[in-house]
Amino acid sequence: MFEDKLKADINKLSPSEETKSAVLAILSKKPKIKYFKFSSVIAAALAVVLAVGVFYNSYDNDISKNVVNTNQTQENTTNPQATEKAVEGTKKPTQTTTTNNNDESVYKSIYKLVLDNYEEDQDHTYKKHYSDSAPGYVSLGGGELAENVSAKDFSSTNTQHEDVDEEDIIKTDGNFIYRLKEGWDEIYIYKADGKNTKKVYTLDMYPLLDDYYYSDEDELYSDAYSSGMYLYKDRLVVIYDTYTKILAKDCKCKFCSRENYEDFAQVFIFDISNRAKPRFLKQFKQSGYYEDSRMIGDKLYVFTNHYIDCGEKIKENEKTRYLPILSQGNTQEIQDEKNICIADDTTSTRYSVMCSYDVQGVNRVDDFSCFGGDGVEYVSKNNAYLTEKIYRKDWLPQTKVTKISISAGKFKLVASGKFDGVVLNQFSMDEYKGYLRLVATQDKWSNNSYNSLCIFDKNMKKVSSIEKLAKGERIYSARFMGEYAYFVTFKETDPLFCADVSDPKHPKIVSELKIPGFSNYLHPFGNNKLFGFGESATKRGEITGLKMSMFNIKNKQKVTQENVLELGEGFSSANYDHKAILVSDKKNLISFAVETEDYDKNIDDDVYKGYYYLYSYNQNKGFKQLAKIEIYNIPDNDDEKYFDYDWLAIRGLYIEDYFYISDGEKMIVVDLNTYKTVKTINK
Repeated sequence: MFEDKLKADINKLSPSEETKSAVLAILSKKPKIKYFKFSSVIAAALAVVLAVGVFYNSYDNDISKNVVNTNQTQENTTNPQATEKAVEGTKKPTQTTTTNNNDESVYKSIYKLVLDNYEEDQDHTYKKHYSDSAPGYVSLGGGELAENVSAKDFSSTNTQHEDVDEEDIIKTDGNFIYRLKEGWDEIYIYKADGKNTKKVYTLDMYPLLDDYYYSDEDELYSDAYSSGMYLYKDRLVVIYDTYTKILAKDCKCKFCSRENYEDFAQVFIFDISNRAKPRFLKQFKQSGYYEDSRMIGDKLYVFTNHYIDCGEKIKENEKTRYLPILSQGNTQEIQDEKNICIADDTTSTRYSVMCSYDVQGVNRVDDFSCFGGDGVEYVSKNNAYLTEKIYRKDWLPQTKVTKISISAGKFKLVASGKFDGVVLNQFSMDEYKGYLRLVATQDKWSNNSYNSLCIFDKNMKKVSSIEKLAKGERIYSARFMGEYAYFVTFKETDPLFCADVSDPKHPKIVSELKIPGFSNYLHPFGNNKLFGFGESATKRGEITGLKMSMFNIKNKQKVTQENVLELGEGFSSANYDHKAILVSDKKNLISFAVETEDYDKNIDDDVYKGYYYLYSYNQNKGFKQLAKIEIYNIPDNDDEKYFDYDWLAIRGLYIEDYFYISDGEKMIVVDLNTYKTVKTINK
């Protein structure tokens, strides 16, 4: 009875007779994967039949051992004869362009995988099946920084790579400052002129976001949240995260007793050749929560996470449920199935959706999606790297990392590999001369944790590693600087490791410095110094407050701590957001914001105070405080004012001899010759 039903299901997929026989032969054997339910094996096998059949019918057996490379580019023109209905926010269905109407295989495969990984319980969590299959994907088809408008000396967004820009809530071109009120719908443009600085325009995003500000608790809820901006010549790019809640009664998903959402990241491009009157050019959308983005030359890369919930039964016209939706202006389309790949061992039920945009030509260049994975972790000038947490047979975590080429705005699947443990953040990974170097922590919450350094070649084959470093500790920060890698681990003391990775096949630890406390962020400072920002601690590992360290790395065999300054108790977003700190050896400036909580006897209550610090550094004299500017002062009993104040959005930048501090509510101008505040502009 089971075999008859299985044959009937396979026949519906119309694979070749050879493929059909092979799959039935496999399923007739006892499953070897311990943690799979038998129904999961069936669903996975059907998905394999589906993917293999479609692939061989479409792409002439061009398949490698683990990964199939693809460089298919989607046409962005509308075909009136090949349209389908799609949903955009809460609007009525509109015409949708697709170039593959006759092939339903991809979204049906996604449906099968979602169904297999979805566990119906009170919390609606996802099952995490173990798989020992090789990492990889089955394919189903498939510059420079912004040019400055002046020759002035000014700072830019603090990024990992000089030639790969990152979004932020404040940008400057040396003449003007663009300040985004994070989370809101206003962008302020200032003419930067020291004490004569003035606001020249307020860009109101509300008219472009009006569909996402309608709220009715009995019907639906929509909202939009600004994520950051980019500048390129006379272009301003603004990115928003938008979502709309759909009532469970309107959702066809049988599991939706909870709220269900439709999510889109939106990209808005403006012409700012006239700074006093920006002109809106075009809006783009892509399915999913905004995750991250990069700008390389005039190409913008946007990465989103698109979650899929399982429906009761798949229907012929439900592509919008299982495939990402893209839009360009008023034209909306379902992503072409040729530009989608499926991870062969994924336990995730979400897409990593990638789109590239030409901000100068104002058009979408390419799009690509991978079903499976936790999203983009690191982006170099030439490649993006996806990571997904998986598990070994002993249930210790591993990470699968997949390399996607992003050359000239075109996406191409390259290869994938895996390593033990997990990476901390983007700074734990680095690409250099074709090799990917990374540091990872295995089982970081256990006393038996350890750390490792791994190196992969251009085809994501592991060529070397150093294992079992700093047992019982975990990585707190990392920085790769050419042929050397620096990383900090911590439990009771702060070992700063220096690794020589000049020979990718034979890396070696050349220095290990142990000091109290740890650094959450590392930044090059000149040729022979490394700046660290983090926390001080006792010899027993008890954290006592913020600190700055300067390490001398001239002698790689004996790295030393040259100077340290303990700042005392307080909180700084620079500990976890590298864009919240400015470090410039050229200007000899280190600046960041700190919040403290102090008792005020005049009001008999605690007061939250926010300060912005400016420091310089001298090898002999250490760190010197240049300025301490009070940003806010809020009593503990004023809850409404405190929670309304977005103190995490504090940023600083310099242009020539003036320093500009933005706190989301105002702009403060400081003279770098006197370190006095010369002007404050509210909004």
